[in-house]
Amino acid sequence: MQSDSWAAGLKVMAVAELIADKMPFTPARTKPLGIAGRALSGSLCGAAISKANGSSVIAGMAIGTGAAIVSTFACYFLRREIGKRAHIDDPILGAIEDSVVLAGGLILAKTA
Repeated sequence: MQSDSWAAGLKVMAVAELIADKMPFTPARTKPLGIAGRALSGSLCGAAISKANGSSVIAGMAIGTGAAIVSTFACYFLRREIGKRAHIDDPILGAIEDSVVLAGGLILAKTA
């Protein structure tokens, strides 16, 4: 996964997900297709981190999958509650969420 072709492919997939997530036909993240995509992404991340650290890839995949599923629902309900309590429209919250995730990813990438 550390080859240039993998890196390029993952970047394309990230941009595609960011765009597709904004389309009106995209199912909710808590629907089976959304959960499956996030679980697969979490599994790949867990495998990559485990392999880089010399840990069990299978365990890393399981932890990554679990973390993706739990965070999918936790973030969904958190965003919904923030929107209700702060009276912020969902698209604005979505833009804020994307910005926070992008900034966090850039910070993590620089420290790795």
